[in-house]
Amino acid sequence: MTSKKMKLLVLSCDKYSDLWPVFFSCLKMNIDTNRVDIYLGTNSLEYHDPQVKVIKSGPDLNWSSSAKSILTQIKDEYIFIILEDLIPISEIDCNRLNNLFHFLKSNDGNYLRYWAKPKPQKSSLVCDDVFVSENFSPYRINVCGIWKRQTFINLLIDGESPWNFEIMGSYRSSYMNGFFTTQTDLFKFKNLVEKGKWIRKSIRWARANSIAINTATREFNNFRSEFFRMIFVAYFNIVIRIPWKLRVFLLNTFRKLFISY
Repeated sequence: MTSKKMKLLVLSCDKYSDLWPVFFSCLKMNIDTNRVDIYLGTNSLEYHDPQVKVIKSGPDLNWSSSAKSILTQIKDEYIFIILEDLIPISEIDCNRLNNLFHFLKSNDGNYLRYWAKPKPQKSSLVCDDVFVSENFSPYRINVCGIWKRQTFINLLIDGESPWNFEIMGSYRSSYMNGFFTTQTDLFKFKNLVEKGKWIRKSIRWARANSIAINTATREFNNFRSEFFRMIFVAYFNIVIRIPWKLRVFLLNTFRKLFISY
């Protein structure tokens, strides 16, 4: 008999296995595990937890190929997807989550982003806190979200990283409908790793909150990288507040005025 629980997939790989204990520890503190089936997608390593089913992709050729292999092994039509370095730090309301699943299924939707960044246009309200993600809008999709499994597979191109997928996948989805976003975040998270290295600010937060992390497993970002990361995050948070159509208009105008062909 097929389980009626919501499906939650943690997309990962063997080289991030040091994050699994802290991720699943924080996840279990913030979600009702009786209401979700939890999957861990990785290459070849095992993770011994009776509440987590491991799905293996085989050798890590590239991120998108591994993700496609993992997704084809899950038969459910809709899946909640998250990455292993984004640890939940607030409650995931399973009633609200179930309503989002139900909305997407009822509307034959393709994707629903459960973090409200960028903020949706008020005119695109569908119901409650669900909004349409407009066609051609930048960052229309993210790896993280509630996905129609086959749509995710169809948008993947072998050789892409998750960051490339976020940008190019948004372009590829531009001629498709059925993409949505929430107005408010489903939960809060803390990003622990960037480009394979610990984020110092996140590790300080973890230690202050008595979250055990073995920092000997990987290097820390150097202070120069941390500084430029803070600048980038601040810049992104400012730019993302500008309506996307105005951003595109300004960028195109800049190109016409200052770039020679």
